[in-house]
Amino acid sequence: MEDLIGPVGGISLTEQFTAKLMSIIAMISTVPALMIVFKLISEEKKGRTEHLLARAISRTRLMGSYLLIGLIVSFVMISLIGATAITVMDDGISFGTF
Repeated sequence: MEDLIGPVGGISLTEQFTAKLMSIIAMISTVPALMIVFKLISEEKKGRTEHLLARAISRTRLMGSYLLIGLIVSFVMISLIGATAITVMDDGISFGTF
């Protein structure tokens, strides 16, 4: 693993591995967020949003609410996975560094 990452002055091997790990975690955390946004598309195709759109809610506001929920879920997923990773490490690093 040390040969794969390579030495960098002033940064430990754990912190370098954490940076690589966070990029993978960020990709995985986008899956639930995309599922929430794509749920809006499936609800639109099935005709279940008509009763909402017939009232005073615009399509932009409806899409924005789904997008906001997706962003919140993505942030929560990254935070939970990061907290779990810090918990299981032997020589743990601070959550701020992670």
